[in-house]
Amino acid sequence: MSFNVVNKFQLKLLEILANCSQIRKNNIRVYFSITQDSQYPFILVKMLQIENLSKFTLETYRLSFEICIFTRSRNLSQALAITDEIHQTLQVNNCHFDQYLVIGIKSPAVNFTDSNDLRVSKTSMNYQATVRKSKKL
Repeated sequence: MSFNVVNKFQLKLLEILANCSQIRKNNIRVYFSITQDSQYPFILVKMLQIENLSKFTLETYRLSFEICIFTRSRNLSQALAITDEIHQTLQVNNCHFDQYLVIGIKSPAVNFTDSNDLRVSKTSMNYQATVRKSKKL
């Protein structure tokens, strides 16, 4: 099992998100970990789990990850516009990276939470992607 697929998948996600028009237009930063004093809105991509589904010589992994959009002052309309574009981009973009091919991606849940002081809203999209190593790419 190669855990290097996680890093390569994260970098491909960053490339895909950087090309979303809502993210470029609003100059939104994308992070893999929370940074102090970030400008709002910002996006956090968090890897949750990697599952090895490989059989014999066919390397297959299920990657669970979360894309979170943090906005100030309950700006739900902006978060929903970004969420919609990310969802459409990840559904349509059947991508490959290095020697891996994303053969399926789904979003089983979207959650909305507010901070205790109601100044920051978080929109979380949970995703699962199935990635297979391809000898032909």
